Formats: sequence, structure tokens, C-alpha cells
Amino acid sequence: MIKLLSFHNMLLFLEKNILKITVTFFFILYLFVGIPHLGKFQTADEDLWFANPTEGRIHEYWRALKYGSWEDTRINDKPGVTTALLGGMLGLPYDQEPGKKMLRNGNLVDQFYPEYFEIASFFYRLGIFLVNGLLILIITWFVWKITENIFTTLLTSLFLFLSPILLGISQIVNPDATLWSFGFAATVGYLAFILKGHWWYILPSGVFFGFAILSKYTGSLLFFLLYLITFASFLFIGASFEEKKLFQKFVLQRLFGYILLCGIAIATFAILMPAVLVETEYLYKGTFGFKGAQNIDTLLIFLGGFFGIVLLDALVFKATISFFIARNLRFLKQPLCWILSLILISGVFFTLLTWSGGNPFDFQNVPFDAGKEKSYRNILDRGNQIALQTKPIVYTITPIILVFFISLLLYPFSFLQKNSSIKDEKKDRILFFIFVFGLFIVAFFYAAIFQRVLVHVRYSILIYPFVLFLSALGGSLIIQFLWKKHIFLGALSSGIVFSLLFASLLADRPFYFNYTNDLLPRDQDIVGAWGYGGYEAAQYLNNTIPFPEYLTAWSDYDGFCPFFEGRCIKGSNIKWYNKGTFEGIDYFVVSRRGLIRNESSWKKLNKNDIINPKPIWTLYIGDRPGNFVEVYERKNK
Repeated sequence: MIKLLSFHNMLLFLEKNILKITVTFFFILYLFVGIPHLGKFQTADEDLWFANPTEGRIHEYWRALKYGSWEDTRINDKPGVTTALLGGMLGLPYDQEPGKKMLRNGNLVDQFYPEYFEIASFFYRLGIFLVNGLLILIITWFVWKITENIFTTLLTSLFLFLSPILLGISQIVNPDATLWSFGFAATVGYLAFILKGHWWYILPSGVFFGFAILSKYTGSLLFFLLYLITFASFLFIGASFEEKKLFQKFVLQRLFGYILLCGIAIATFAILMPAVLVETEYLYKGTFGFKGAQNIDTLLIFLGGFFGIVLLDALVFKATISFFIARNLRFLKQPLCWILSLILISGVFFTLLTWSGGNPFDFQNVPFDAGKEKSYRNILDRGNQIALQTKPIVYTITPIILVFFISLLLYPFSFLQKNSSIKDEKKDRILFFIFVFGLFIVAFFYAAIFQRVLVHVRYSILIYPFVLFLSALGGSLIIQFLWKKHIFLGALSSGIVFSLLFASLLADRPFYFNYTNDLLPRDQDIVGAWGYGGYEAAQYLNNTIPFPEYLTAWSDYDGFCPFFEGRCIKGSNIKWYNKGTFEGIDYFVVSRRGLIRNESSWKKLNKNDIINPKPIWTLYIGDRPGNFVEVYERKNK
């Protein structure tokens, strides 16, 4: 009898705490798959932050704080303060003498201390990785508050924890690693304020917002997103009020909430980058005045003026005009979502048709990392531009999430809503999410096309959590329906979703940031090696070649040299080594991006018959032949 009661109590405990238990399990998985590889790579630009033996931006930031050199806290125009703060939190206590990462530093030839470098890299990344995991836990709590749906909450948590791209970027010491997490945490926290009306949500949301813009100036897009959320709530939420007085209270609280949110974000920015207090211009440069921004002042004046008019109406005219407009325009809620859904669905299928179907439109397929290079900027065809901009995100999320994303975008159409048992209030909330996040995604890609910048995965990292949240909403509608039909169907579908996501993660282990789904043909790539594979190449030479410490290797990309026990020459330094004759070099390490950047050197090597034509070691990252790392041996070595 006691055993039966104990079992019954255990079931009650599980039922009551299922959300906490499941999310904790997801967090443990996140740690399990992400921590082991933290020290075993070096990516581009990390030498600017910590990998440089003569110190880097992380050291500069903490030294500026220590000695009160406030102006020196502006370590970069990104500004990258969040990266320096979290990266140095655990990295600096270990890396007290940065010069130890390298045994000898000549003008051209370096010799590293691989063991020390690996451990130092681990600790610099660990702070960022752990904080991002904790932020997903906080995001999960906010999502529970704004959706009040256990299926949506669990799927959002699952999608964020097991997203290969988000897990991969969280392992890298780079401003993008903290931009997406703090940015999304700020957004869902502010949504909790909008929907619940409780002021205590503003403080954490404002602080997270501040950390987002301290990560990278792209975080300033949140000023516009949160502005959009504020005013869209008047139509999607406030317009349902029958009394004008309630509507007025709703509008005033949200307007002042937005002002307070932005104030807390700016205060956080100034406190953690005190250079703003020395030179106030840095605040504008770190947010709206970043390099490349165009016509931003005109937009700010317009939005500020509109904000002032609505606030004046709410204070002086008791929101009479706003209430009249909102009540009479509420019929637009569904049509607006129809338009956005059709745009997004068309974009996804257009991208799939273009690149999965053998490029039937004969678009120019420029390299994914072309950025602002002429190969992209010279493309004038709008269809070609759209196909290139949307290609990365469509092919770097798992197919099941793409299916859920499409299913949610179908929801606004009336035939699905009529057959839904969801209450009208929650229907309006779903439409609200589709509208604000859908419009943000569309506006993001429109801005990229307008700025003529090719958006690769890292540039669009802020968009990923919004897509995953919408996908979780779509998935919850499907899985919830199956659970109601039969418990077996619900359990089976939930298990399949988890298995597919976990399998996708393991398939690309440990190169998570290079994940590309199988909808894209194998001969195409979305992400470059970005430093991956160098550790594995170095281990191959360290473990198979006798006395590697006496050998010299040249690597055409970052990622190999710090882990090689011998002497190493990096990148373009080869032009000045022994007058560019390659004399004394025993092994050559090549990657896709390195080959592009050092094409003339590789042509010279092959032309002069210096290396063996076939590599002695090859790694295809993500099992894609175009994303390779190879090791070549010198002839007659």
C-alpha cells in the first residue's frame, strides 16, 4: 500500500513539474553536446579577442575597468562589450599571462603551446556558452508567461537548446554569440509586460536589451521591433476592449513601458561601456549611427513624431482618436497576417525551388561569404537577390522546424481557425505573434537588400530565435491536436520531433555551426569552415609524424597553427618567408576560404611541383566536399 502511494505521489510530482524536469533535461543535453569541443578550434577574428599572445580586446576591456580608463572601454565599434565581459569572466583568471599561448613568436614563424592554448580557449568560451544556456532557461519562463501553453513552451526550449546553429555560435567568442540570446530574451520579456501588464518584467527586459546592443550594433534593430510590438498591441490586443477608459490605461501603460525599457537599456549600455560618459557620441555610434546605416535619422524623426501624437492623444484626449482607429481597423488583423504569411511562405518555397531544384531560374550563385563584395553587389535582379538572402536561413534550420514554421503561417487563414478549439483571446495572441515577428523577419531581409549586404548565417543570427519560436507555435498546434486525438499519437509525434532534432545535432557533431540540412544538394555550401577542422588536422600531424616539433607547416587559414606542435606560418605571411620560395616547409594545410584568399600561393606551389598532388589527410565538414580541410606533404621531404 505504501509503495502504491509512493508511486502515485511520484506521478503527481511528475505531472506538476513536467515543464521544469523536461527543460532541465534539455539544458543538460545542451551542456553534454556543447562543452567537450569548446577548446578544440579557433575561428576567424578570435585572435582579436583573446587568441593573440600579445593580448586582445577582452584584456583591453577588463584592464580599462580595473584602472578606470573609461574611454578605453570602447574596445570595438561593434561594440562587443558583452563578449568581452562574459568571455573574460572565466578566461582571464586562467590566462594571466597571454604570452604563454605561444612558445616563440618570430616575425613570420610561430611556435605555439597547444595544451595551454586549448585550455585557455575552453575557459574564454565557457562563460558565453553557460550564460546563453541560462538565458534559454529564462526565455523558456517568459514564453510560458506569454503563451500559457506547455507545448509551445517545451518546443521553444527544445528548438533553442538543440539548434545546431545557435549552439555553434554560442561556442564562439564573437559579438554574434550574445546578440541573439540577449536580444530574444529582451523581446519575450517585453512581450510578457505587454500581455500581462506587470511592471516587473520591464527591468530584466531592459537589462537584456542593453546587453544586446552592447554585443553588436545590430541589436539596435530591437528599438524598432519593440516599438512595433508596442503599437501592434493596440490593434491586436487593446482593440478588443469595449470601454475607452480601459483602452486608455492599456495604451498609457505600454507607451511609458517602452520609454522605461529604452531608458534601462541605455543606462545599462552606459554603465558597462563608460566611454559613453566621456564621449556621448559613442552612444549614437553604438546603436543607430553604425557604419553603413542609411537614412536612419529621417526614420527616427518620423517614429518619434508618431509616438508623440499617440501619447498626446492618450494624455489630453483620453485616447479618443486611438480608440476610434483601433476599433475600426481591427478587421485588418487577419488580412495583415494573410499578407505576411503569404510573403513568408512564398519566400521559403521560392528558395527551396531555386536551390533544391537545380536553380531553374538560372540565378547567379555567388559565394555565401561574398558580403559586400562586387560579386553580390553587381547583381541587380531582385529575384536573384532575394534567393541569395533567404538561402542561408532556409537551409540551416532542421526540416521538421521548417514544416512547423509553414504550418503556423497557414493558421491565419479562416478555414483553419474555424476548426480550432482555441479561444478567441488566444487566437488574437497567435495572430499578434505572427504579425510582429513575421514583419520583423520580412523587414530584416528588406533592409539587407536595401543596404546591398549579402546576409550569411552569422549576420542573420538575430533572426533565428524568432523563426524557432514561430515554428514552436506551429508545432504545438499540431502536436496538441494529436495528443487530444489519442495519447499514443501525441507521445509518438513528440518522440519523433525530439529524435529528428537530436539526430541532426549528432550528425554534425562537433561542427555545429556548419549545419546544413539535406534539402540542399551536397555540392553546395552555406557556411565555411570558420576555423573548424584545424584542430583535427593538427592532431593528425602531431600523432602520426615523428618529432612534429621539428617540422614546419603553412596553414592558409586560422584554426590549425595553435594546435600544431611544430613551427607554423599563417596565411599571407608565406609571401615573405624565404622570399616566397616555400623552402623549409614540410606540410601545407588548406581550406576552402583559405584557398580563395591565397589562390596565387597555391597556384605557385602546384606550378613549381613542390607538393604531392593528392592530400595525405582530408576532412569534409558536414560531409560536404566543398567545405574541406586538407593536409598536403612536400615532395622529396
